Amino acid sequence: MDTPSHTREPSDSSIATSDETASTPTSTSTARPPRGWTTADTKSLGYRFFGRFHIFGTFWYQAHYYGARLGFTGRIANAILVTMFFCILRTYRRIMAANLEVVLGPTSWWRTLIRVYKACWAFANCRSARYTFLQKNVAPPELVIEGDENWKAITADGRGFIIATAHVGNYEGGGILPADLIQRPIHQVRNREPDPRTQAFMERMIEEHSPSNCVTHYMAEQEAPDLKTSVALMNALRAGEIVAMPGDRAPQFGKVVASELFGRPYLLPEGPFSLARTAGVPMIVVFMFWLGPRKFRIVLREPIEVPKTADRAADVQVAADRYTKDLQWAIRESPYQWFCFRKAFAS
Repeated sequence: MDTPSHTREPSDSSIATSDETASTPTSTSTARPPRGWTTADTKSLGYRFFGRFHIFGTFWYQAHYYGARLGFTGRIANAILVTMFFCILRTYRRIMAANLEVVLGPTSWWRTLIRVYKACWAFANCRSARYTFLQKNVAPPELVIEGDENWKAITADGRGFIIATAHVGNYEGGGILPADLIQRPIHQVRNREPDPRTQAFMERMIEEHSPSNCVTHYMAEQEAPDLKTSVALMNALRAGEIVAMPGDRAPQFGKVVASELFGRPYLLPEGPFSLARTAGVPMIVVFMFWLGPRKFRIVLREPIEVPKTADRAADVQVAADRYTKDLQWAIRESPYQWFCFRKAFAS
């Protein structure tokens, strides 16, 4: 579970503004959108005590993956594990409740708990589905694809482009996406896991199941901006290849751009939008909703052409605002499949 345990307030100088200058708050008490997706501190007492059984430890990743192979995923397994983590992870429970309140409005204490439990249940279903379809000799799932005309439009001229994903539904499409949908080389950008053993397991699993035209790049927040990876992605886009990367997680370090989600200030990473502008390529936002054990809904949103004027920050802002509108649409479509395990909005 890619969830943060610590966040850090952004410095004003790292937020992109229309004139690329630092914004000046009118008051030191002004609430700003939170940023930072740093995960658990592997040197903490809790991490050292629980080790591989910590929530970010390798045991839970391996158990889910091999459980799918042995057929131990499903309603019974989810009922046990979801209930256990729902009771234990009180901090994340409060965070998810606060985020969902912005989307769905205030409600009673009991209904709030039900909302959070539904979100946890949806997360378990999506993870189980991912690991199920990474196994060998599994029949392909049923896919409902919307926006096929948008995919044809963005692939028509042969330019490279960016698939901007978000942590909604099955945001990791490995084993689920049809092979004939992506016929070019694709570069996938993933966050590096905090536990080295978990990272090693994820790398082995992804390498084993990735198609030959897929290259995975791992970036840790401490490394951002990673110049070497950025150059590799730029070269890939200019060669007509595809880059897939999340656009909804503001990093702890590096530049961010301020947009608006559900009428609240919301920070996005500048990277995907700046990369598209510099490379001169469009973006397309893709969502995959879980509809059932073997059924998914893939939505291909309208391509985003990033302007390239003398005002770089304004160009990035245009693209970021378009992305945020698509993200808001997806969350409204399926609010319990919005997997945001950090405080998304300023208090």
